[in-house]
Amino acid sequence: MNFDNYIIPNLTDKKIIITGANSGIGFYVAKQFAKNGAHIIFACRSQEKAEKAINAIKSDIKNAKCTYINLDLKSFDSINKFAASISKNHPKIDILINNAGVIMQNAKSTSKDGFDPHIATNCLGPFLLTMKLLPYLEKSDNPRVVTVSSITEKLGFFNIKYFARNNLPGWISYQQSKIANLIFSYELNRKLKVKRSNIIAVASHPGLTITNSLQIKNLLWLVKKIGMPVEQGAMSLIIAATNPDIKGGEYIGYRNLFNLKGSVCLNKSSKITYDKKIAKQLWEKLEKLTNSKLK
Repeated sequence: MNFDNYIIPNLTDKKIIITGANSGIGFYVAKQFAKNGAHIIFACRSQEKAEKAINAIKSDIKNAKCTYINLDLKSFDSINKFAASISKNHPKIDILINNAGVIMQNAKSTSKDGFDPHIATNCLGPFLLTMKLLPYLEKSDNPRVVTVSSITEKLGFFNIKYFARNNLPGWISYQQSKIANLIFSYELNRKLKVKRSNIIAVASHPGLTITNSLQIKNLLWLVKKIGMPVEQGAMSLIIAATNPDIKGGEYIGYRNLFNLKGSVCLNKSSKITYDKKIAKQLWEKLEKLTNSKLK
């Protein structure tokens, strides 16, 4: 599948939810989609940052359609309130992009529901959010769920027994969360096929992209030295969300230097992410921890 010279299709009247759309790759993608006619729902924790991002887009794109709805992925209560707002005000959603994530957080800074911050924000939150929004996605003609993973999944270290356990080193929790993202995306796509749903699930990763994230400030010198500009690093997500040839179950990333950079292409993920037994165990654990099921 060739993605060179990709042109974003007309997205007029498409409603797209992007978590973490106020900065970095999420902001760049939101701006490109708004430029192509989409109505972007900024699902962000900080109202101040989200409104600043929306104003920046509207200053460049006169008729941009952007809406802010508060969402804290570390809080199940916040996710439930967000879903209620979508049900009331935006009952048909075309694309859900699970983009927001955290890295290098203090493991002792647990979520409101008592979970490790990486697992809560990167896994449990997106799982619950997706389960809550599937009924509104099903009303679209060609809906999809895109989940953003990370090249750290290549390490392949994942043990279901330790998943969501507190007090693990932050780097291990983060890496496990990103492997779980992929397992979730693949399993979601399989389950949606069994249901004969019109929704597809796709995964992507941004390679090594240069952003101004304070979460990786200690590694920023390295990222700037060998990483890609955000315009290139966002293309995998843009293609995963809008390419009409995507069928579901793909993992979109980059070609060169251990998939860190280069042109966009289909990537193969670590072996464990394709293990259906592990997928079943993880899915059941996600259901139990979030008290949510695929209906």
